[in-house]
Amino acid sequence: FYALDNGPAADSNIKLLLHGQGADASSTITDSSQGGHSPSANTAVEIDTAQNTLSQASSINFNGTSSVLTYAHSTDWDIAADSAFAIHAWVRFDGTPAASVIVGGTSGDGYRLLYFPADGGTWQFAYGVGFAGDYVVADTGVAADTWYHIAVVRQVDGTTRIFRDGVQKGSDASFTTALEPEGLLLGRNYSAQYYFDGWLQEVT
Repeated sequence: FYALDNGPAADSNIKLLLHGQGADASSTITDSSQGGHSPSANTAVEIDTAQNTLSQASSINFNGTSSVLTYAHSTDWDIAADSAFAIHAWVRFDGTPAASVIVGGTSGDGYRLLYFPADGGTWQFAYGVGFAGDYVVADTGVAADTWYHIAVVRQVDGTTRIFRDGVQKGSDASFTTALEPEGLLLGRNYSAQYYFDGWLQEVT
C-alpha cells in the first residue's frame, strides 16, 4: 500500500523506497523512505513514462550499457547476521533478458544482492565474488517485456526465500551472514559488469 499511495513511507524499517515516479526523461530519482537518500552518482538513469505497472505513471529506465544508480555508504544498508530483511522490486527486461545485477554493492567482496544470470535462467541472491559466499537460487526464468515482482526475504531463523509474483521459487535455510556493503548500486555490479537493460519500479 506504500506503493499505491505513492508517498513517503511511514515505516522507519523501510530504508529505500523508489517509486519511480516523475516527469518523462527526468534524471531525478526520489527516495520516499524516511532516510531520503539521494544517489551519489546517476549515470544515464532516467524516468520513463512509456513503461509502468500498478497503474502508476512511470518507472525507472536503465539502458543496459552504462546506466547505474550509486548510493554512498550508509548504515541503512547494513543487515546484521541472523536478522530479517526483505528486498522487493518490480522488474521488466527490455527484450531478451541478459545477465544482470538489479541490486548490488560497491564493496570489493562483490555483493550481488539480486542477480539474474541469463545462462542459468534463474533469479539469485548472492554474497561474495563468484558466489564464493552464501547464495540462494530461485528455479525460474523470465520472459521478455514482462513485469515481474521479485522479492528476497530472510527470516530471523536464517531461511531466505525468493518469490516471483508472490510464489516461492527458491529457498536456503543456512544464509545467516551479515551484509555490510560500502555502498549500494542499482543496475550493475561493483566491477562494472552485468548492466541491467530494462525498467524498475517500487524498489524497496
